[in-house]
Amino acid sequence: MQGNASRGPADRVGWALRGLSEAFAVFGGLVLVAVMLLEVASILLRGLYGAPIPGDFEMVQIGCAVAVFAFLPWCELRGGHIFVDAFTTRLGTMAKRALDSASHALLGLLAALIAWRTAWGGVDLFEYHETTMVLGFPSWIGYVPATLSAALLAAVAFDRAQRTWRGLAE
Repeated sequence: MQGNASRGPADRVGWALRGLSEAFAVFGGLVLVAVMLLEVASILLRGLYGAPIPGDFEMVQIGCAVAVFAFLPWCELRGGHIFVDAFTTRLGTMAKRALDSASHALLGLLAALIAWRTAWGGVDLFEYHETTMVLGFPSWIGYVPATLSAALLAAVAFDRAQRTWRGLAE
């Protein structure tokens, strides 16, 4: 976040966001490993016994969605999102800083909107007892980590916007 990425942030908020983002990314990686193991087991069972694990595709869908959301805060923190500078190469430092800060703030607003709507979607699924088709797994459960990840993404993006504006970000 500030200067050299290996030094890390200079304040408690930065450290907290970094720690949470890392934890979410590790969680996302563990979810993907679990999804992979589930699919390998299902393929082996299909090959050996002619029957896959019932509902494996449902768990893969939920797991992949949760993992993707979990990686987004870390990606924003590390500046890993797509960056197109074809039109800004000739701009001055302050203009670039203002555009970069605005883009982080816009991402923060969109992530906050996604967190809000995802939370309401999860509440609706909970209230209506929505489940997956094959397993009967409660659909709202996948919305919890997705909502938390989107909220963390918003916090990281807003933090990055103000740090970029102040000239503290990479």
